[in-house]
Amino acid sequence: MRTSDRAAPAPATAATRRAAARPRTGGSGLGLAIAHENAALHDGSLTAANHPAGGAVFTLTLPLAPPQDASSRGTT
Repeated sequence: MRTSDRAAPAPATAATRRAAARPRTGGSGLGLAIAHENAALHDGSLTAANHPAGGAVFTLTLPLAPPQDASSRGTT
């Protein structure tokens, strides 16, 4: 799966103005690390790259079939 976003910004609404006015904490920075670990647990990968026209491109690659040793992982 690959996603990128170069869409025009959505028009401002009351909700987006309120969200923009909230103080920012910067987040914990764990989102991509968690997504990367989840991909690895499923024998896949998550990569990030710059889009030539600006922005980012995230690519999640997962195998079509479970690995041969999936039964030894204790999945239910």
